Amino acid sequence: MTNGPSPGSLPRSDPRSSRGQALSPHAGRGEEEAANDLSPFFTGRGRERSERVRGVFPLPLRERVPSDRQIARRVRGKFSSIRNMYPSPGSTSLTLGLATLSRRCARPGARKRGPGGRGKKPRDRTEDVKNQGEQVEMQMIQPATSLEGRSAIVLAVILGVLAPGLLVIASQSTQVTAPLGFVLATGILAATGRGPALGEALRAEAAAPLGLALGVFLAWIMISAAWAPRPGYSLGVAGQIALVAATGALGLAAVPAALPRGGWRWLAVGVALAAVLALVELRFGTPIRALIGAKSKEFRLNHAAITLAVLAWPAAAALALRGRQWLAAGLVALVAAVTLSSEAQASVLGVLAGGAALALAWLLGRWAVWASAGAMVALVAATPLLMARAGDLVPAAMHGVLKRSAWERIQIWHRFAEAVPDRWFAGHGLQASRDFADIRPIQLLPTEHFNPLSAGHTHNAVLQVWVELGAVGAALLAILLVLVAGRIAGLPAASRGFALATFASLFAIAYVSHGAWQIWWLAAIALGAVWMRAVAEMELPAGRSA
Repeated sequence: MTNGPSPGSLPRSDPRSSRGQALSPHAGRGEEEAANDLSPFFTGRGRERSERVRGVFPLPLRERVPSDRQIARRVRGKFSSIRNMYPSPGSTSLTLGLATLSRRCARPGARKRGPGGRGKKPRDRTEDVKNQGEQVEMQMIQPATSLEGRSAIVLAVILGVLAPGLLVIASQSTQVTAPLGFVLATGILAATGRGPALGEALRAEAAAPLGLALGVFLAWIMISAAWAPRPGYSLGVAGQIALVAATGALGLAAVPAALPRGGWRWLAVGVALAAVLALVELRFGTPIRALIGAKSKEFRLNHAAITLAVLAWPAAAALALRGRQWLAAGLVALVAAVTLSSEAQASVLGVLAGGAALALAWLLGRWAVWASAGAMVALVAATPLLMARAGDLVPAAMHGVLKRSAWERIQIWHRFAEAVPDRWFAGHGLQASRDFADIRPIQLLPTEHFNPLSAGHTHNAVLQVWVELGAVGAALLAILLVLVAGRIAGLPAASRGFALATFASLFAIAYVSHGAWQIWWLAAIALGAVWMRAVAEMELPAGRSA
């Protein structure tokens, strides 16, 4: 993501702008700067552009051609009057439309020829110009349909409130709520005439380096199913991964443009509400789950704690960018309390990693992004060696602190790391980890109370990539991390730190917890990325900059 419009970004919609009309990418800029941007309409290069909009402004009028300065002055006057009546970020779009109207009205035309062939000056049609111009203005500033406005609010509720909140009672609900919201955002844009713009945005993202690298990574995942222990099953999992990636790409392109103004408030409220509900469940013996008949086990809240540890940073960014730093800090503290109360130690690590990344970004600026990316790439390269000696790397002082589940996880890492050298280049195939207990017999050590390979996955996404996709998959993963870091480095300073915190939190959690291909987790990653992008592109109050 770079400064200015990113390859796949779409202009945001506004309920007070034209019916379903996308806002100009110049929205929010000053009058003088907007007027200066009108020059393409008055040059030879922009004449073709003006010709294309004749159907939008069918005004068969002929007047003398005013100078560029006169047209700009006329447009600035229109800009000020409309902005005072309709103070929306779409005012610049109206300015550009009025500029086209002025150009259309002022096209040079031959004098009307009379019966004698002599040119005859046309009658003064100034009043006609004024009346038709007002009609066009009113057509351009019609409010959006109530259905569109309600759909945008429903979208914000699904992604901001339901997605984190439902995890308290349904631990894998993100695999439903996140894709549902992404598809709804796509439908909103298609219904309001912005489908072609969405298609162009998706094509731009697919042609960008990050999109190409992701495509190659997904292709290698599918190819690796050919040598997996169960090729058919592995190919089905590959299809699910590709589906989550596709809906995530739709969400990244569509959600920031389809959310209503102030949509970030739903995320902040949703994260806070989910955190309060999770605390109630953890402190009082899961009364809500018991009330609805769900399984009353505290470990069922681990997914909620982990997802909140990720979504806390986009929600905090939305509050901080609006000048509510203390509320942002309080929200992060509330989520930290949930992680400390839960059994998911990975969620605690996620909050700590995010906080450290945010502090590093405040100290080092853009260099913090590249330092973090370098550390991640180094970990990806060294993971097989580190995991093979994971037990030796734990300090003696930590032996009495770590829970039994943590020691079992260390044994899992060690046993799966032993399988990497067998097929180090291409790996054992997608989802081969699920069958290692059968295809790779081992002799249990005295300290092992169970077969670590029976866990079904490595509890470390990077190690699982090494085991199943080999060095090729690990190299592609490292490239993806660097390209994502490049997008974050291009963000404005204020949102860059929170984006890096989200990135670091995701990587830290993935490094110590869960299987790499669990659909609920992939959907949570997509949800965090979509919200962070939406917050980074949101409109800021006057006088504030991102």
